[in-house]
Amino acid sequence: MIMLSASIFVSWQVFPIEYAVTSAGGQREGWVLPGSTFEREITIKNGNFYPMVYYLEPQTGGISSLSETQLELGPQEEETVKVTINAPEETSLFMDKVKVNAYIPVLPKSVINWLYSINPFAPLFAILSETAVFLGILYLISGIGDEDVLKIRNKRSSLLRQIKMEVFGR
Repeated sequence: MIMLSASIFVSWQVFPIEYAVTSAGGQREGWVLPGSTFEREITIKNGNFYPMVYYLEPQTGGISSLSETQLELGPQEEETVKVTINAPEETSLFMDKVKVNAYIPVLPKSVINWLYSINPFAPLFAILSETAVFLGILYLISGIGDEDVLKIRNKRSSLLRQIKMEVFGR
């Protein structure tokens, strides 16, 4: 269970998108004009050996849209997502973020979608609960724990008992 939850948490990411709003926008990479709209790309990669379902959502107000909000990637697959950003009017350095949550598709996708709409942790708890029930049933069916256990005990004499043996010979 710990490994399952760890593998899901490791897949959760936040992608930062840094840019500078300046009147010299366009002259260098990452420089944009005040009030302009531009696109950046982020690459979502499934580094696992099993498929994952990904949910993307903007974390900051500067992001106006994402080309994909849900992805299903097979093992070692990757996909590029376009992020549309509206630059503010003031000149400064900015960072917008895209949050990516990933889940192992052991539940139907419609159930994962419904649970994710409630809370991003809800699908995680449902997946862990389903896995715990499956492992519990497997434990009961397999009969593990019903076997006889032979205990071997080595009695250790206390210091008082050793002294009695020396003094009284018993």
